[in-house]
Amino acid sequence: MTLRPRVVCRSVAVAAVAGFIVMPGAGRSGLPGAGVVLDAAAPVPAGVRPQDDQGARVTRTIKVGPHSSLTLSNIAGNISVTGGGGDAIRIDAVKHAGGGSAARFNDVRVDIAEHGNRVEVRTLPFGGEHSSVDYTVTVPADTAVYLRSVSGNVTVTRVQGGVRADSVSGNVTADATAHLDRLRSVSGNVDIRGASSDTDLATGSISGRVTIHGLKAQGLDVSTISGNLTLDGVTCDHLTVRTVSGEVRYAGPLARNGRYEVTSHSGDVHLVLTGDPGFELNASSFSGDITSQFPIAMHDTGEDHGRFGPLRHAIRGTYGDASALLTIRTFSGNITLRRR
Repeated sequence: MTLRPRVVCRSVAVAAVAGFIVMPGAGRSGLPGAGVVLDAAAPVPAGVRPQDDQGARVTRTIKVGPHSSLTLSNIAGNISVTGGGGDAIRIDAVKHAGGGSAARFNDVRVDIAEHGNRVEVRTLPFGGEHSSVDYTVTVPADTAVYLRSVSGNVTVTRVQGGVRADSVSGNVTADATAHLDRLRSVSGNVDIRGASSDTDLATGSISGRVTIHGLKAQGLDVSTISGNLTLDGVTCDHLTVRTVSGEVRYAGPLARNGRYEVTSHSGDVHLVLTGDPGFELNASSFSGDITSQFPIAMHDTGEDHGRFGPLRHAIRGTYGDASALLTIRTFSGNITLRRR
């Protein structure tokens, strides 16, 4: 009974992430409700304040109502957003310009636009080398945030509104957030701590690791190409994990009637299951070993044929009430199931 490991690789396209940043002539930010680019030859739209001599630092405090939203798009530099009390969004943008002269600082432009209960902030394209903008923002806790950076880390802490965060070349971190929707990086790490999502959460990185400690979600979709995946204290009804050369470690319960699928090409897969889960197991590896601390009632064993020939190891069986479905496939990695 050999089942050939099916490797599914889903990557994050660099162009798709970078496309959120406005480039010259693009005319849009790619984010919900694009901000307005200030043009000296055009009239200034209502709600936008021109800042001709911004200097090295730009600060703004904007009063908002309940359930406001913040969209922030950066080219180079870090973004840190923290949820708190109050009724205002406070923006502190610190510029770093090569040479440090006033003229060089003014070449790096920060555009801030207000549209009712929606605030949009973005760094306008600049040509100077070694220039960047670091943003430190505090928002009311129920604010929804949409954050993009091409080159820089993105950190979101204690935000209770919806959260989407992406970086091309930087780490993405969410800590104590209640409504995660998407966190992705191309060449950085993704870290989630003490978070939840009331929908399906998509997260991943191409060349970075993904680490999740404490997450509750309806569904979780995680993917990497060359990074390791660590999921500890995760509770979800359905899980999809895909990696090419990374190791997968999962520790948590299996929900009744839940669906869990883990696919790896050359990495080991380690599952530590809490409680006393009942599950149907479909595990297969071409050249790796399969080990289980759970007494599996075997349905079928032996040699199964996949697209690359017979699989050396495959297990199909059930444990307990078999209410959850657990599918694990790897080509050259080992598979281990343990109790906690």
